[in-house]
Amino acid sequence: MAAKWPSEFDAFRASHLAQTLDELTVITPQKLGRNFLLHISKNKAIKTMVPYITTRTAPGEDRSIPRICVSPSIAACIVGYDTTIADWRDALEGTDRKGNPIPWVGGWYLYALPFDYALEPSPKLLPAVTATDERWLVSYSPTTHSYRPILIGKLFYSTVQYRGESFRQHTSIEIYLELHGGVNVPFCNTLKLSPGYWRVVSQTLCGVKNFKQVTAEVAQKLTQEEYDAVKAPIASLLSISHCVRPEHLPALHW
Repeated sequence: MAAKWPSEFDAFRASHLAQTLDELTVITPQKLGRNFLLHISKNKAIKTMVPYITTRTAPGEDRSIPRICVSPSIAACIVGYDTTIADWRDALEGTDRKGNPIPWVGGWYLYALPFDYALEPSPKLLPAVTATDERWLVSYSPTTHSYRPILIGKLFYSTVQYRGESFRQHTSIEIYLELHGGVNVPFCNTLKLSPGYWRVVSQTLCGVKNFKQVTAEVAQKLTQEEYDAVKAPIASLLSISHCVRPEHLPALHW
C-alpha cells in the first residue's frame, strides 16, 4: 500500500476514491532498478500509448483507473497477455483502439516504456497480479497524458508442447527473441537477456499462480544466422526495420 504519494499525484488522488488509492503502491525507477517497463503487442507501429480502461479486464478487476498495462519482464508480459498460444495456434489478427485491423505476422513486438512513476495494484484491484506481476502507467500530470514507447525487440514461438500428467497439463514453450536497445532485459526474475538473439524454453508460463514460479530451463544465445534460420519459415513478416534508433539509447538505463 502506498504510505506517501509524490506531490505530482495530487490531481490523480483527487479524482479517485481513497479506498482505491490505498490499494496502490508507487513504483520508481530506483525501486525497480531500471527506468523502463515492458509491453508486448502485435502492433509494430505504436507511436504513443494513452492510459485507458481496457476491455480485456477479468472478473473482479478494477475498472476505475485508466492505465497502460506493463510488466517488469518479458515472461510477465506473456503471462499477463494470456492469449499468446491462441494467437500463435490460430494466427489471430487483432485491432487497434480505433478498430483498425492488425495482421498476424507470426509473433509479437516488445516495447520499453521509460517512466518516472508506475503503480503496483493490490490483489483487491487486480486479482491476477500475483501471477502477472503487472504494473500500471497512469496519467497523473500534463506530461503523462500519453507515453512514448520504444520498440526494442520481437519474439515468436517455435514450438508449444503439451504433456498430461496426473490430470494436470504441462506446457513447454520454445521462444525465439531478438533484442535491441543497449540494455539487458529481464526474461523472468532469474534471467536477464543481453542484446542480441536468444532461444529460451520455459515450462512455467501457463497456469502459473505466482510469477516467482516462472523459470527458463534453457537460455541459449544465438548468432543472427541461427536465429534467422528458425524465423524465416515461421515469422518472416515479423520485422522491426524502424526499431530502436541511436537517439533512443540514452532513454533506457539500469
